[in-house]
Amino acid sequence: MEKIKVFFGCSMRGGYGTVSQESLQQIPDALEGIGLELMSRHQTQPGIIQEEKKLPTVYIHDRDHGWLEGCDLVVLELSNPSLGGGGETSDSVILGKPTLGLYQHPGIISPYVGRKLLEYPKGHHVQYMNLDHLKTIVREFIEFYKSLSSAQLGQRPETDWLEGAKIAVFDITEPHVDAGAKIADAVHMGIPVLGLYQQEPEAISAYIRGKLEKHPKGKHARYTDIADFETKVREFVGQHGNFSFHYL
Repeated sequence: MEKIKVFFGCSMRGGYGTVSQESLQQIPDALEGIGLELMSRHQTQPGIIQEEKKLPTVYIHDRDHGWLEGCDLVVLELSNPSLGGGGETSDSVILGKPTLGLYQHPGIISPYVGRKLLEYPKGHHVQYMNLDHLKTIVREFIEFYKSLSSAQLGQRPETDWLEGAKIAVFDITEPHVDAGAKIADAVHMGIPVLGLYQQEPEAISAYIRGKLEKHPKGKHARYTDIADFETKVREFVGQHGNFSFHYL
């Protein structure tokens, strides 16, 4: 029997404040231990961020998105803040992949991503207590999505926050999962998207930066203070239509 191919995602540049890198490193082995084939496990390797800084961001985005396209199942550890994890969540839903979000503490799942996974017939998010519990959850989720009807498999959650939006601006200084997910949704909808941040670009998810660089109406940039933030927003708005905007 052919093994189920799994895309595994977790925090990288967003840090490991809630779940350590050492703990995350055990998850790929746990998934392989129940007979799954991992398409991606580089995220948990020591020194990976320094290695990925040598690669073009568009290459990183296209590589990871290619893994999403080719997998049978997406498993995301969402305990730590992660722009890339949010983007991968939205992209996996857009691609119609069974998507499971996992976290170690109740209440930690972000509202937008949590709603997206619950409204998506092939999506779910749940707390896990340890690796054995995680393996049980993954097995049960596989059985669950295999039991869905063809009509259920074709359904997608609504991105109603985008309704009527002509432009989307995000402060992505902090690696929030919801921001990554909303950026991916906005790019998919063809909306002009601007991501602004205060630190060095290398501190921001390469997956999200690559997505914005590929998007014909996307841009990311560093800002120094609120005046610079407002200037960059107004310049971006001017490039994509002189209309008023409001915060979503």
